[in-house]
Amino acid sequence: MKKIQVLFVLLFCVQLLFAQAGVDSTIVTGTVTVNAKYIFKVEEAGMVKSDVDSTVMTQKIRSSLSALLSENTPIFIKTKGQGALATASFRGTAASHTQVRWNGLNINSPMTGMVDFSLIPVFFVDDVSLEHGGSSIASQSGGLGGVVNLNNKVQWNDPFEAKYVQFIGSYDTYQEYGSIGFGSNKFQSKTRLYVRSSENDYPFYNMSNFKYIDPVTAELVYGEDTFKNGDYFNYGLMQELYWRIDDKSVLSANYWGQRADRSIPTVISREGAENTNVNNQLDDVHRGVIQWKHYGDISKLEIKSGGSMQQLDYTLKNQVGGGVVKDAIHSQSKSYQLQNSVRYELPVYDLFHFTGSADYNKSWVDTYESVRKTGYKRDRDVVSVYASVAQSFGKKWNVSAQVRQEWQDYVYSNPIWFTGFDYKISENYGLILHGSLSKNYHAPTLNDLYWQPGGNSDLKPEDGHTAEVGLKGILGTSINMLKWSVTSYYSDIDNWIIWIPSVRGYWEPRNVKNVISKGVEVQLLWNRQWGDLNFKVKSNYSYTRSINMEKGGVFGDKSYKKQLVYIPIHSANVLGTVDYRWFNIAYQYNYFSERYTTTSNTPKDRYWLYPYHMNQLDLGAQLYENQDQKIRVRFSIYNLFDEVYRSILSSPMPRRNYGVTVILNC
Repeated sequence: MKKIQVLFVLLFCVQLLFAQAGVDSTIVTGTVTVNAKYIFKVEEAGMVKSDVDSTVMTQKIRSSLSALLSENTPIFIKTKGQGALATASFRGTAASHTQVRWNGLNINSPMTGMVDFSLIPVFFVDDVSLEHGGSSIASQSGGLGGVVNLNNKVQWNDPFEAKYVQFIGSYDTYQEYGSIGFGSNKFQSKTRLYVRSSENDYPFYNMSNFKYIDPVTAELVYGEDTFKNGDYFNYGLMQELYWRIDDKSVLSANYWGQRADRSIPTVISREGAENTNVNNQLDDVHRGVIQWKHYGDISKLEIKSGGSMQQLDYTLKNQVGGGVVKDAIHSQSKSYQLQNSVRYELPVYDLFHFTGSADYNKSWVDTYESVRKTGYKRDRDVVSVYASVAQSFGKKWNVSAQVRQEWQDYVYSNPIWFTGFDYKISENYGLILHGSLSKNYHAPTLNDLYWQPGGNSDLKPEDGHTAEVGLKGILGTSINMLKWSVTSYYSDIDNWIIWIPSVRGYWEPRNVKNVISKGVEVQLLWNRQWGDLNFKVKSNYSYTRSINMEKGGVFGDKSYKKQLVYIPIHSANVLGTVDYRWFNIAYQYNYFSERYTTTSNTPKDRYWLYPYHMNQLDLGAQLYENQDQKIRVRFSIYNLFDEVYRSILSSPMPRRNYGVTVILNC
């Protein structure tokens, strides 16, 4: 640990000295006030898109992407806590139905189809945007819930920029982040690094360790235990290079590498909190993408090529007696991806827009479990072509149509499509009505098809149809602004893939005949400024019904017309900030309704996760500022009211805890 931290500091200092040597001037910019408006883009007719506010990104700079999305978007994140696996449910869909793209490179695992959002630091991302439901077809197939886009941005006017962030928190949690950026209006380089570690040994009430019944309140009293085997140690590097070849062409190269070493605690059961087995998981990831953009007089051409390597080593050791420890599971998995894309856009003023693209992606997976001597080696080729046309009719109407055709291993699949409209009801109130119809599909992952034991090579692709309608509006300027949107959706998904226990004694995937996912998304942003005093409130609310409509199926199955497991019907979040000169207060609130862990949705039994409210308070101050440097400090209280809750069954979460963040900009 100490060696890694020393290396981190040395790299940071070397980059700092090198960058300063090449800087001969400083650019100072003044304060700019921007009037926020819904831009009536013809190419986005009918699409539902949203992004994470830049002030929220700054507020959550030392967080993982799992916390950012859970606390500030309609996406529900299922997690075992800090540093542990965190997966997404977007609009009530499965984790593999949320596609994630980094600078246009899909980073979902070809094995599981998922992304572990706990391993993505917000510090490595400049922009986070969402494409909801059918809008995701513009980026790729498979996003039955939607797409999360992560992007890095170049600042051509910055000759030098450096940032250092340090966080110290409860349970021996330490985090360090650093970045160096330098260059000119022709070339820019930016390097980012991070190190995160924690013992993660928090106290909790063990609901399996019943003590006695309080004679006064008649409430059950449980014993207190300490969370064990939850420690982790992560570090990573990102390098960005940008060349402005001429006035019309930009070439960029981005690399992202990281390692995560973490223990995986066993669930807390009635057998007690002491664990005689040890779980450990080691994740290594390397990603890279090269991109060339050429801007014509009215057109844009983009050529992109990238790849990734993900390696996962998982070990489960059991104590079998007499102090002897043996491997129960030792699984090693490697996956590789190559992705290539050509994209052309032709806008004609604000009246017409054409987009065409072609993609070729190849992935390989190699897994081996050395105890049971099982595993598989498989590869997959995907060829995709896409076309979109959009047209304005007067100043009120925009309409669009999109179609995407794919070949999985050169086998033709039915095309997927999207058609939508925007209608501007009122210019004064920025009131826009939008709607769409779309078809999408998601191919089984390589684990779904070939995992040993349990893979099912007869699985069919998941096939979904979605209808959406919504209303959005905006009032005022950035000084006093109210921005809101309401969207309702209805998705009918056939052949939904789910893993269930089999009569052979292991789990295997099968196609559920039909799942209906429907709901409402509400987003609100209010900003008010009085001189040096600025208020901002950003909130999301989601009503989500994701229901299994298959009747019959497996003997004894009671899941017909029941909510899918671990998906809350109601969820909401609110982030309120108050800024006054050098001082800042931020309050974060999250709510999640009950979640069922059994398909029968039995209420209030031992397998029922009760609703919970989460509160966080941040107090920040700017201690020092001059023309080139800023020093800020923030004190945070997490789980402000000491709520006892679970996100996953039998996995206790931290009670009230604290942290201090120091940020240096220069």
